[in-house]
Amino acid sequence: MIKFRNFRSNTYGYNVCEMTVVIYAICKLIGETPLIPKTPCDFSKVAKEANRIAQIVGISNKISDSYNIHIDEICSQVQSIIEKLCFDKKFSLEEIKKSCEQESFLHPPLIYPSMM
Repeated sequence: MIKFRNFRSNTYGYNVCEMTVVIYAICKLIGETPLIPKTPCDFSKVAKEANRIAQIVGISNKISDSYNIHIDEICSQVQSIIEKLCFDKKFSLEEIKKSCEQESFLHPPLIYPSMM
């Protein structure tokens, strides 16, 4: 299972920021134009983008469209996307990690996927 190292789900500003960076990095890696800015935005926009990328890579489960989206839902969806990309051998975990680090505007990068 893929986990996010240093992911701090109890800190609003960092967790939505971190998931935004990871989703943005995955978009760039798979050749998609990100529909969210690399700077933090609200949960619903990040969730919609995670759903869009999930659909592109062939994952059918979706984050609910409800008002009360929790960061764990977004994180779970992003984990599924990364696992699918690795399982299909489209990208290695190391390539995804490197993309996350390149797109990160946090110094040092607070998040990157790793096998736990």
